Amino acid sequence: MNEKVKKENKQIGTYYVETLKSGKKSYKKQLKLGVDSMTGKEIITTVSADSFENLKLKVERRKREFLDNGGTLKRQSDPTTFEEVATMWFEVYTLEVKYNTQRATNSHLETYLKPVFGQFLIQKITPAMIQKQVNEWAQNARLPKDGKYRSRGNTKNYDRNLVYLKMIFDFAVGMGLMTANPAEKTKLPRLCKDERQEEKIKHYTKAEVTLMLDGMKDLIPSAVATGEYRFHAMMAYLRLLLFSGVRASEALALTWNDINQKEKSLHVTKTLNGRHEVEASTKTQSGERAIPLDDETLKAMRDWKVQQGKYCLKIGQPMSSHPFYTLEGSGYLTPDYVRSFLKRFCKHLKIPYLGIHCFRHTHASMLLNAGVGYKEISERLGHKDISVTMNVYSHLSPEKQKPVATVLARFLSS
Repeated sequence: MNEKVKKENKQIGTYYVETLKSGKKSYKKQLKLGVDSMTGKEIITTVSADSFENLKLKVERRKREFLDNGGTLKRQSDPTTFEEVATMWFEVYTLEVKYNTQRATNSHLETYLKPVFGQFLIQKITPAMIQKQVNEWAQNARLPKDGKYRSRGNTKNYDRNLVYLKMIFDFAVGMGLMTANPAEKTKLPRLCKDERQEEKIKHYTKAEVTLMLDGMKDLIPSAVATGEYRFHAMMAYLRLLLFSGVRASEALALTWNDINQKEKSLHVTKTLNGRHEVEASTKTQSGERAIPLDDETLKAMRDWKVQQGKYCLKIGQPMSSHPFYTLEGSGYLTPDYVRSFLKRFCKHLKIPYLGIHCFRHTHASMLLNAGVGYKEISERLGHKDISVTMNVYSHLSPEKQKPVATVLARFLSS
């Protein structure tokens, strides 16, 4: 049994010296630090050392650490680097925005912000450092594409990087980590038109849309005959995109109750996110809207609903409440399947594949060419402001005013 001797010292009070079996001595003290300021409990800890001098040093250091930490053992140290602050800000930010926005924001953080500023102490980042980096991002936005896509790190949306920087530094100021936002007065370089290398809005022509509609009429009977229900679903889906202008994710989230045959309208109130989960709201507040539909599109949806019911009955499944849902119950039609089908469909029709979002652009383009005004198109597309519509589509057609609900159907049949 180890021998333990109680001793007293004016500096540290009572302590114990224990002689171990090896003959070495261990110096220990039961130290009362005080009442924890966060828990209200008395904190008692044991300090050990291999000599009396080291014991005194450890006792003093433990007392000092306790006081410096605000009289508590629970408090975690405040974040000090940009990466630590950005991570804490993002945890709050994710509670306020939708999943797709979270994913896009995180991409900017990981690709642009953290690699540049991550290891700097947040207080040491200066306006000059930020301006220099924003200038570099703007210069990179001028670089040509690497084939079809831009190289990683050369985003044309470099303005978003500055937006996120300002939000993170505002968060740091609010947390008491800084006294002022160093990004507040950063000037964002506005590149001239040639330097921006603006991409043309991809959309199908009237002739190509007519080819698509004819192709749909040809494929639907064969889809019904062969039981290829997904082909029939895709025909209805593409038709709805062309004649409503809804976002692809908004259409995938629809239920049959969202299509009002009596009022001849489509009610958009939700969207499908990147995790294939329905979010009970749209991309923007103005995105929740009722869109008038033409008779042919309403008939196409009625026909698909009848066939969907037959398919469900054939495989012993209850009728789906969703127009665009895999009847085997595996989930919504995925963007990958939609893209794959559209590529095959375009190849069959010998027209270019422009991506699924081009149907929204095509809808807007044809409405403009058919004489519909920007205000009506903006409301139809669910843009938060008419300026968004004008900025994107102003080059496609002069502004005119005509009824919206059936003008596209008349335009295509003329």
